[in-house]
Amino acid sequence: MARPTPFPILTLLAALMAVLAGCATVPGGPQGPAMRLAGVMSDVYVTALLERLFAVGDPRDTASYLVGREGEKMQRVEQTLAGRYAEAFTEPELAELVAFFDSPLGRKVQATYSSVFYRTLAERGRPAEIQKRMGQRLRTAFKAAFSVAELKEVNRFFASPLGKKWRAKGQEIDRDLFADEDIRVLRQVARVECMVDALTPEVRRQRARRNDPEASVAAILGQQSALLDSVGDACECAVGKLDGKLGAKGMWRLSPAKRAKQRAELVTSGTCPAPVAAGPSS
Repeated sequence: MARPTPFPILTLLAALMAVLAGCATVPGGPQGPAMRLAGVMSDVYVTALLERLFAVGDPRDTASYLVGREGEKMQRVEQTLAGRYAEAFTEPELAELVAFFDSPLGRKVQATYSSVFYRTLAERGRPAEIQKRMGQRLRTAFKAAFSVAELKEVNRFFASPLGKKWRAKGQEIDRDLFADEDIRVLRQVARVECMVDALTPEVRRQRARRNDPEASVAAILGQQSALLDSVGDACECAVGKLDGKLGAKGMWRLSPAKRAKQRAELVTSGTCPAPVAAGPSS
């Protein structure tokens, strides 16, 4: 039996790690359906990003800690998203969207989309060509990850009046809020990658010293403000230099090893500052 092909699924999450100015006043307050929907979308995108970029264990744990430190910025993003959701949908519609996207199936839909979407950010080609390749990958990914029954349920939602409205309004919000945001996302994620590479050895060292492979990264790095600040400055410089030389997409076309090598060369040459040594940790 042939599996149904899922409808194209739009996302607003490319701007998750960007800093958006201002905070929206969201009808329904922080516990309202608009904020809940924005929170679900943000959580799914971050999870997909961490799983795609960082290996399980010390690197991903370090990345999760660094992303968590950006909580205030992420909250502003969620408030902005929630404000636009509240303008576009009624509260009953938002409640229905939360019920779908916060379900195991809805989260699986967005996680699959996010994983495919992330692959396209640095690709060459005209927008129409990139969109076509992304559509082909989405079809392949959905057919591989979803059962026939799940695909039918996904199609049922996106073929419904609310599903169609979500697709149409998603395009509008995406265009209005996040034009060219993919470039900013690439820069932000490159900075996180750089910091993870620089800080993971200290996390690994402290976990080995404590004989605890699951020791809290917050406990290890939380008191290392000088180290965190200096690593942040070094990575801001190195990523900025690579961005200026290669462009954000060109930087991401390099392998992770080549990106790390070029960042290290910028520090070794004195072009960018070297991070301070880690301080004593209990």
